[in-house]
This record gives sequence, C-alpha cells and structure tokens, in this order.
Amino acid sequence: MLNRKILKLIFPYKFVMNSSQTIYELLRGCVILANFNRAKWDPRVRNLTKLLIEIQKNDGGFDIGYDFYFGLLHKRGESTTPESIANIALYESWKYLSDNPSDDCLLIQTENSIFKCGEWLLKHSNKTSDGFHYIPYAPYSSNSLIVINAMSFAAGALVPYLMIENGKKNKNANELLFGLIYHIEKKLISSRNLKGKIWPYWDEKWDNLSEFMKNKIDYYHAAQQLEVHCFIHEYYKIEENYKIILNVYNHLLALSENFHPIPYCNNPEYFNGLIHVWGYSSIIPALISANRILERDVKEIDLIINNTIDWLLNYSLKKNYFIPVLTSEGQAFDDDVYVRSDAWVFHALSTTNKQYSDIESILDAVYLNIESRNFSGKDNHASSNFYRNIRNLKNRIIKRNYK
Repeated sequence: MLNRKILKLIFPYKFVMNSSQTIYELLRGCVILANFNRAKWDPRVRNLTKLLIEIQKNDGGFDIGYDFYFGLLHKRGESTTPESIANIALYESWKYLSDNPSDDCLLIQTENSIFKCGEWLLKHSNKTSDGFHYIPYAPYSSNSLIVINAMSFAAGALVPYLMIENGKKNKNANELLFGLIYHIEKKLISSRNLKGKIWPYWDEKWDNLSEFMKNKIDYYHAAQQLEVHCFIHEYYKIEENYKIILNVYNHLLALSENFHPIPYCNNPEYFNGLIHVWGYSSIIPALISANRILERDVKEIDLIINNTIDWLLNYSLKKNYFIPVLTSEGQAFDDDVYVRSDAWVFHALSTTNKQYSDIESILDAVYLNIESRNFSGKDNHASSNFYRNIRNLKNRIIKRNYK
C-alpha cells in the first residue's frame, strides 16, 4: 500500500471538473430519495438539475469531462453517446418537478435540455451496410460503433425525447428506438456455459480488434445496460427489449452463483481482477429493475442484493465515501476519493432506500462530501495518450510490487 501511495504522488490522477456522470448519477439518486424525504432532498434535485443543464454541451450532447481511451482517444469537451444517460436523469427530474411544482422556469429548461439531447442522438444516428441502426460510441472520434453499450444508452436516452411534447411527433426517433433495440438484441451472445446471454464489450465488426480485446465481456456495463433496458420497458413494450432483459438478468443471476463479488470482466487480466465499486454497485439497480418486470423469486434476488450491499458497506464504505477499487477479497487497492465513483454507488444504494431505512443517513454523508468538493475531483479513469503511457508504467510498477 505504501508503494502505491508513493507512486500516486509521483503519477497523480487528473482533476476533473463536473463530470456528467457525477452529476446525473447523483441526480437520479436524489430524485428517488426526494420521494421519501422531500425536505432534505428536493433542494438537491433542483440544484443538480440546474447543474446538469449548465454542463450540457452546445451541440445538445454530454461529455464525461476528461480524455479517455475506448479503443481510440476521446478528447475532453466532445459529446459521446454513453453520456446521453443524462437524458434519463433529466426526465426523471422533469417528472418529479412536474409533480412538485415551484419553479416553472426550471421545468421548461429541463424539457428543452431533453429535446436537445434527443436531437443530438438523431443527428448522429446511422445504419450499417446491412441496414441495422446504430449511433457511434464517440461520433467526433469515429463513425464506427466500436463499443456496443453505446446503443443501449442511446435507446434509453431517446425515450425521454419521445415522452415530451416536441419529441413525440418525431417518427424518425420512434423508428430509431425500435431499430436500436432490434440491433442490440442481435448482439447478445452465450458465455461460460451459463444461462441467459450477455454482450461482448466491443463490436466485432470494428477493424482494430485484437484477439485479447475481442473476447472481453464487461459485466458492470452490462448491468448498467440492463437497468436502461428496464427503463425503456416502462414506456415501450418491445418484444426484443423484453428478451434482452430476460437474457441479461438470467446471465447475471447465474454469474452471481459462481462469483461473489461479481467481477468487472470475464477475464481477470482485464483490470487485474480488481473490483471497481462504481460498476459493481450497478448490479443492485439492474436486478431490482429487472425483477420488477420479470417477477421472479424475490428471496433469491434479495439474497444477491443483500450480499452486494453488505460487501459494499463492510469493505468499501469509509466514513463518508466508498473506497473505489478493492481486491475481490475486500482489501483496499486504491482508497482515494473519486466523486464520480461515489455518485454511481450513491444512485445504486438509493434504489434500496425503501427496504433499508438506514441507507439514507449513509447516502446523506456521501452526498455532503461530494458537494463539499464542488462535485469535482481526481478521477482514476482520466487519460490522454501521454498520460496513458505514464499510467501504464505506473501500473506495471504497482503490479510488480503488489502483494
């Protein structure tokens, strides 16, 4: 641990101001909590909604706020398709604000932002040579899909657009939504001889795939995709979407029988087999949302969710934040505060608030800690070509010295 702390001083992570993920994940959690405790959480819903609208890019999209590598380099400031999850957060806030009116101006601004994001998605939609709809993961970096999860997040973000007055008349948006769902369902594969199906991380049609990359399955992003497909199901009953929910739910359940905690990826060589809690916590809302639709054995799901919550609280919780990266045995690997990571855990645990009343006091402390940092801070995913080379050197040193 001491060696890693020294190395982090030499090779510090980049500071990220107002990452879209930090804001929209906090907002989603605050909307849920405001329905149980309006006095405390309502002002936070309104403040975060204003902030999310403020950081929306001029083109209508959203940016994670830092350079990162997704097979190509994404440059800070450019909108990417996965960040359109912000539109779901805006819509959830818009519904809450509609039910709890006090600021008509904010309600109008929120609806306008939802419309702008939907228009951005439509502008960058495309079709494959065989006629499948898709939206590139990072349209300003490449016109190729590259990462499959972009389509799930785009489909989810189109639903709010189709729910508001100016968007629901757009037949192209409706066609795109159904086209994306159909394409995403076709991308599911069987894996590990487990029940159900899951997505590979990379689109197999991308030319730059190595064998190592081709085989990658990312369970945490798949859980986040599952939650989004459950959101879609609330508004659109699409047969292929139901198949997605059923298959991915069954696969995650089968995976949980073999692994606790559920790993980041199918191969420990990805991310050195470490547990990143921003993603691991996503198992919670994914299974809760899917079980609400599928109505399976509640006791079985409760056991998995309880085990996930217990693991997070026993190993990751540290006063007012969650240790972001741990070994599968629960040993801290990186115990710095990363507000983006905390925001994901915050949202995940907020979905359990009805069942676990003591969660709210924990989430209040976590929220106040993030707020005290102006919703900004260092991020262990921030990158650049130069910084990526430096970090690879650091990781090799850490791996060699890690016991």
